[in-house]
Amino acid sequence: MIYEKNLPVGTPNPSYKIRAISDTGASENVAYDVLLGAMVHEYLTYADLPNPGNTNNHYKVTQDPTAAKNGYYHWDGTDYVKDADLNPDLDNKISDNARMVNEIVPAQNLINSETSIAGYYVYWPSGALSSNASYDASDWIIVKPSTDYYGNQNHYAFYDENKNYLSGNNSGGLITSPSTAKYVRVSYATGGDAYLNEGNTDLGYSDYKLKCDLFQIKGSQISDKIGYEKTDFVEVGNNLFNPETAVLDEFISTTTGEPVSSDNWWHSDYIQVKENTIYSSKVGFRDYAFYDFEKRFISGAVGIDHQMTTPTNAAYIRLSQYPYTSTDSHSPAKFMFNEGAEALPFEIYVNQFKYNPERFGTKPIIQLPKYIDAVVGDTLQLYYSSLIAFPNWQQFYFVSTLSGAHDLKRYLEFTPTAAGDKTLTIYMYDKNQVLISSASTTIRVREAVEQPSSAINFWTVGDSLTNAPTYTDEMVRRLTGTGGTPAGNGFGNIINHREGNSGKEWNWYVTNEDSPFVYSGALDFEQYRVDNNLAVPDVLYILLTWNGMGKRRTQEEWDTWDDDVYTFLDALKSDFSDVKVKLCSPQFPSQIGGLGHDYGATLDSYSDLLLQNTNALKQAEIYERITTESNYSGWVEHIATALQVDSLYNMPHIDKAVNTRNSSITERIGSGGVHPLPEGYYQIADALYRNFILNYCQ
Repeated sequence: MIYEKNLPVGTPNPSYKIRAISDTGASENVAYDVLLGAMVHEYLTYADLPNPGNTNNHYKVTQDPTAAKNGYYHWDGTDYVKDADLNPDLDNKISDNARMVNEIVPAQNLINSETSIAGYYVYWPSGALSSNASYDASDWIIVKPSTDYYGNQNHYAFYDENKNYLSGNNSGGLITSPSTAKYVRVSYATGGDAYLNEGNTDLGYSDYKLKCDLFQIKGSQISDKIGYEKTDFVEVGNNLFNPETAVLDEFISTTTGEPVSSDNWWHSDYIQVKENTIYSSKVGFRDYAFYDFEKRFISGAVGIDHQMTTPTNAAYIRLSQYPYTSTDSHSPAKFMFNEGAEALPFEIYVNQFKYNPERFGTKPIIQLPKYIDAVVGDTLQLYYSSLIAFPNWQQFYFVSTLSGAHDLKRYLEFTPTAAGDKTLTIYMYDKNQVLISSASTTIRVREAVEQPSSAINFWTVGDSLTNAPTYTDEMVRRLTGTGGTPAGNGFGNIINHREGNSGKEWNWYVTNEDSPFVYSGALDFEQYRVDNNLAVPDVLYILLTWNGMGKRRTQEEWDTWDDDVYTFLDALKSDFSDVKVKLCSPQFPSQIGGLGHDYGATLDSYSDLLLQNTNALKQAEIYERITTESNYSGWVEHIATALQVDSLYNMPHIDKAVNTRNSSITERIGSGGVHPLPEGYYQIADALYRNFILNYCQ
């Protein structure tokens, strides 16, 4: 069956929000039927029922011209057997009190073995099904275009929205849907646990299950009995406001409930509330508006207190605050909105629908770049502590698979002996040996063959880490020097120019008049080159940034942040058409107290280690995404610097007494937050050196 979400609903039950097209082409609704207490495949007429049916399914006929044929059925293997007549009065009553189900989709595994076709496999050169008792073929599975999927299939084929064959292969593992793909069919060995999940990570087998992203019930008799607080699978925080959804420079009109443009205001998205219920905020309320369950405006008010009571029929509220600054308690990142008469202290928002495991640490997800570079004879170390944002990474068990490498518990060590591409997969297990996450990347191994045939001019650009010449000098030494450890290559035709500015970040570089690249209010890299008597650059290595990261950013703020990255790249490419760029995401900060040593003890600040690890990975995620976009994929690469820098031992530290009463025993405590020891700078140089060898010394 082919599921399509969010299509118009029909009578008699508007809770149906999924449409399926059977192989006969008959229109069918599929949803949870309250009367039957099960998922039901609904058809208009008896003649529309598929033949043969599926013995595992329930069927419902609603508008057959012969009234006696309307009702509930099951397929007994030979024919349809009627189980019950419709109950229009009860059906309509439940319909009138049901809110909509936004989306029902497979939770993880996209293959429903109950709808698979036994004894057939997907003949991948044409996409047709071919008889073979050793295989089962899946039904049509909806996919997204240009998207990665991972599974244990033996064969697969993609199709467009009209089910015309596009492409296929006879391989398992990672596959990518074509740009016009709508469906995929896969085949697998009969009796096997088949799975296919979205993403480039192997999540392994799980039972096929449907999930409902938002299921709301109207009416106190039902909603009092069905709620997130009565489940054990959803964590609900006290703070109901999600700062990532805040809209800046707008407020909510108290007379219309609509957004109005106004500087320094911000407003929330729709927040679910209960009717006739007290809500509180320690900051206090400004303008707000209430809405019913269909988000129709009910009323608004200007807050004069720290409490409010929702009106009858209220299902949502939108809140406004003024003034907006990034640091005070009125900012989205600091705002607290809770149910009850007591205004509770600030808590981080926990989203019950989109729980963020990377931020809150319950289910960390391994984040790897597409490529990691290595050089023959040069020892590469990848540190597990930089794979996830969660600071207590030691509670997890990491297992790596890479031919010729050594898994040394704290890190993976690999000294390549021959050039070539190798696949690295890292698995993360909890203490119960349950797989939490896994990811794969390609290690691109190259020899340092020879110096560039003509001069390569590379610029290193960044903040205070680049202003200190340490990593740039070490990179140049490894390329052009001789002797030392590791020994230099002694190559010529390599010219470096360094531009580092302490305390600066992307926005400063693209907008500030003091930026070395800004002339008369606009970026002008050519004028900068001329003023500094430089050759046209072949490549820029850009290491940014720790500046501006001392807060929890909303999604809108992150969007503004990466807009500055795009502005920089576009202007650079406009001036130098052949230039290449290497976006270097920052290394992790000190993991043993260095942030607290430098920045004190404040939530959502530079002293917040979990936040800083999260911000570092967020930058890496943005850089990695840019490299996949068509306008940038051919000339922009991402270097995941954090994986190659030992933030446990190569950040500033002291040996300190374990407590004030026992000076005979000491422990290592961080004494610097984001600026490495020289050895840390050298590891940054190593990461950039390996990329340079791959690109320019072959």
